[in-house]
Amino acid sequence: MLAKDIEVKFNSFLGNKDHGGELVNPAIGAVSTLMSIIEGYSGTTINGLMEELREAVKIIEAKMLAGKSKLAVSSACAQFIRYTTLYLGTIESEDVSSVTKLMLQEGGKYLKRCESAINRISKLGVTFIFDGARVMVHSHSRVLLETLHSVPENIYFTIYLVSSEEEDNKGKMLHDRVNIEYVRISDAEVGTRMENVDLVFVGAEAVVKNGGIINKVGTLPMAICAREMKKPLYVFAESFKFSLVYPLNQNDIPNEYRVDQSNGIRVDYTPPKYLTLLITDRGILTPVAVCDELIEMYT
Repeated sequence: MLAKDIEVKFNSFLGNKDHGGELVNPAIGAVSTLMSIIEGYSGTTINGLMEELREAVKIIEAKMLAGKSKLAVSSACAQFIRYTTLYLGTIESEDVSSVTKLMLQEGGKYLKRCESAINRISKLGVTFIFDGARVMVHSHSRVLLETLHSVPENIYFTIYLVSSEEEDNKGKMLHDRVNIEYVRISDAEVGTRMENVDLVFVGAEAVVKNGGIINKVGTLPMAICAREMKKPLYVFAESFKFSLVYPLNQNDIPNEYRVDQSNGIRVDYTPPKYLTLLITDRGILTPVAVCDELIEMYT
């Protein structure tokens, strides 16, 4: 398949909307693109199909440039290929159609899990919010917004949302909830507000191998502040964001993920010692348990 055709497919999936009326997550769009490549494969060898998939992943990753979701797209593609090829050794026939049928079957299960991830996480996440809770939230992670929006209306709580004015429009789905007091604060207010909050919620662009996270810049100082003031910090992240990247410090984050197109820092790395729990579609995990999950997912 030509590179141009792969880009067209990927763009078409990105233009689709999910059940909630939101544009499809780029990681899910990437997985859907790989599914369509398997479905439309007309070659005669398995090696040829695998080569097409690997080439498609390179094209999709290049298209993401240095923007948000590139890490998630890379890990979702790697997980997809692992899941679709896991049971190929059980096929006795060398017929390509038998192989593609099994790959589509396993790939379909993985895609369905990705699509239902936010719903699974929000059901777990709402249990952490109690009546009268004061929650500090960093940025506008979609899984976080969905979780907060899913809290029953008889539970009244306050959200201190650390975001820019430009991002504030993304949180408008929370503005009309009578049980939510919505307060937008700046990065500079995090320290002074922290002593008055009960919980800290953040999203993640990637969950890395040691249980830490890569997320929007500002997450690390918030996490340090939360730990010093003994406030629990919970990470909300879909499992397709679990990555084999293993940074030990800020400089270990590859520049293709770390900086934006204007060469400004857009993400930081938060070590696992600052995180309390991770709320994922694979369950509620401690940072230590992430390594075990990654071994299961990638080997």
